[in-house]
Amino acid sequence: MPILVAGSTGFVGGEIVRGLQQHNQKVRALVRGGASNPKAQGLREIGTEIVDGDLTRPETLNKACQGAEIVITTVTSMPAATNDGLR
Repeated sequence: MPILVAGSTGFVGGEIVRGLQQHNQKVRALVRGGASNPKAQGLREIGTEIVDGDLTRPETLNKACQGAEIVITTVTSMPAATNDGLR
């Protein structure tokens, strides 16, 4: 059964996906725009299943969660500021 990772195209989420892949886990990434999202390319190249979904659109989540044993999310609703000193 796959592990679903929401926020997989971000820094932390991407590291989680890579770590799980290194431990031979089947990973499914919830990506806004699905496989057509350019940020999904690297995840797809390492064998991650990409599913289109958005936490703000609940109707997209049933398919993404189907069969998943575990769901991990690093998604935040906090928008990035242009003057964010942490970036």
